[in-house]
Amino acid sequence: MNSAKREWNQSGLTAFLILLFAYCLTMCRGLMFFDAGELALVAAQYGLGHPPGQPGYTVLLAAWTSLMPFEPLTSMTLFSALCAALCAFPADGMLRKFGIAVSMTRLVSILTIGLLYPVWDQATRIELYSLMTLLMLFTLNTALSVKQRSKHEFGEWFKLGLLAGLIVTINPIHGLATAAGAGLLSLGALLKTGIRKVIWTIAAAVAGSMTGLLPYTYLFWVRNTSSRFVWGDLKST
Repeated sequence: MNSAKREWNQSGLTAFLILLFAYCLTMCRGLMFFDAGELALVAAQYGLGHPPGQPGYTVLLAAWTSLMPFEPLTSMTLFSALCAALCAFPADGMLRKFGIAVSMTRLVSILTIGLLYPVWDQATRIELYSLMTLLMLFTLNTALSVKQRSKHEFGEWFKLGLLAGLIVTINPIHGLATAAGAGLLSLGALLKTGIRKVIWTIAAAVAGSMTGLLPYTYLFWVRNTSSRFVWGDLKST
């Protein structure tokens, strides 16, 4: 492992551990305001929340909670804390790509943002935005890597599409915005590779997106059940 890779791991890992400790120390042990009660209920019952349903978040949170030995509400809040702390890794990678080579500068920057009230608030209660932000950062970091490498391989663009599709299953607006941002980051270099390469990589991104959207099939499985909380039909607002 080269020194640059060790430095990336060290600063990202240190920020992750500090943030995870801070979030766990201060996180809510019960329900808070906004959508926390609804999100907890649908995850506990494998139900369906308000449109568009957030199937990606619901299924992951439900699976996580079933595997944890803690009280369900504590496990659900811990999921938010873990996702928020994991943001340190893609954030560190992005800062390196933006030319910030000093690991201490990156570490302080990540901790400063990670401990801001709006970020801390989402990390210490049951809410979907920590997971969504984690996937968004991973998507943008991957897009920056694709741009720098300029190889535009099928797997790279499939991964970008997959991540964007998964974000849509958590929050469609942010998913589409992330897809647009990732595309803009990589499109300039891609257009220089020739029309066949462009078509091939777009096909890879579309295939990845369709794969990432698969959690939406959960809505059709759960929508007509009566033994759990279901918000309503898929056309309700």
